[in-house]
Amino acid sequence: DRCPAACRSWSSSALAASPAPSEMDNSKTAAFVQKEWNENVLPSLMDFVRIPNVSPAFDEAWDTNGLQMQAFELVTKWAEAQQLENCKVELVKEAGRTPLLILEVDAHESERACMLYAHIDKQPPMGVWMEGLGPYEPAVKE
Repeated sequence: DRCPAACRSWSSSALAASPAPSEMDNSKTAAFVQKEWNENVLPSLMDFVRIPNVSPAFDEAWDTNGLQMQAFELVTKWAEAQQLENCKVELVKEAGRTPLLILEVDAHESERACMLYAHIDKQPPMGVWMEGLGPYEPAVKE
């Protein structure tokens, strides 16, 4: 199991069962986060950067070139692969409209609902790039 139940669930009971911050092993937590970043997040983020999907305001062919759907499908597959408890993932596409990705995580009965909104398309690359770098070729710089 990649992530303990307390990571996958927002329920109060799961969080209550988690160790208090003073009882956590910071080195194990840091190692887990670093491994997850290196093996799961960073490769997916780099794949996302490689897709030249820009805002429809800057791409007349956005609805026919497949780049929007390629980006949405990548993010959808990544979200599904996280196997979050009580999470429904739905990709909605209507003709002539940009796709919509809905991730719904059931709220615990004692918790308030929360909605987050974000864009999956990108702004167009503008300006001059540093030598060897480009808008759709990811690079990790230390």
